[in-house]
Amino acid sequence: MRRYNQSSSSQEKHLTFPYAIATYQRRFNTEHRSSKAMKQYWQALLRTKDFWFASSSRLLLQDLFTSLAKTHAPITKIVCFGLGAINLDKAWYQSAVQYMAMFTIIGALEKQYKETDPSRAGIKLLLQDPNYETKDYELISKLWPGKKEDLVFVSDPDGLLAIDAGTIVVSAYLPIQVPLVQIIADLFHGEPGSGPAMIIGDDMNLDPTKASYSLVERGAPHVARFFDQRYEKIDSGFGDYALEEEFMDDVLGEGWMDRKRYYWLNSMELWARKVSGEP
Repeated sequence: MRRYNQSSSSQEKHLTFPYAIATYQRRFNTEHRSSKAMKQYWQALLRTKDFWFASSSRLLLQDLFTSLAKTHAPITKIVCFGLGAINLDKAWYQSAVQYMAMFTIIGALEKQYKETDPSRAGIKLLLQDPNYETKDYELISKLWPGKKEDLVFVSDPDGLLAIDAGTIVVSAYLPIQVPLVQIIADLFHGEPGSGPAMIIGDDMNLDPTKASYSLVERGAPHVARFFDQRYEKIDSGFGDYALEEEFMDDVLGEGWMDRKRYYWLNSMELWARKVSGEP
């Protein structure tokens, strides 16, 4: 790797490129074999689903994407990276709400599209996460309200290869070692005006004039230029979204405010590809 790095400022003890390589020993989960454990998971998901359907955030999300369906590029698929395994530990359980949010977005878009084209094919949901276990495939498939063939679990690199102009790309709290937006910017670099229709992901401090950046910043200069030239940040994004207190207790556990844990969408940005003719 050092041989291919021709930077004169590099030091022998550093590998100065924006990639991380790590290995770990994985112990596969076998909870799907236990009917008792799977029943506990399903009961928890049903309770959370009831909270979700009664929440103001679901209605806000539904209204937002109903509006975007009228003004922006038509969506044919949503590709999600790292939404997480279903885990009843409150430290990780918010993944369940992330999936429900995706279902709501798809439902809102499909309803709007079918008003003008009743025969339009359903929007596909592609999910990629190396942490999925058999129980996750079973639980998410059971929770999915659409057609069976429209829910697809994929492995790397199939999620990236599926991204096109009709795609919403979604990631949440993606580890900085995964340079998703950098890869997207590279994939569509040679095609002016191209790129996924929308991107929902972690906050980025984008500055096209910035000359250097650190490994913990997603907004590398080429990423900043890519977004600045082709995308608009939807200011009516997710800053005002909130889950009701009882719902937050269900998802994050009691005392969530003291631990400074909040609704996942509050930390996300929504970017949409500029409509043709916009500066």
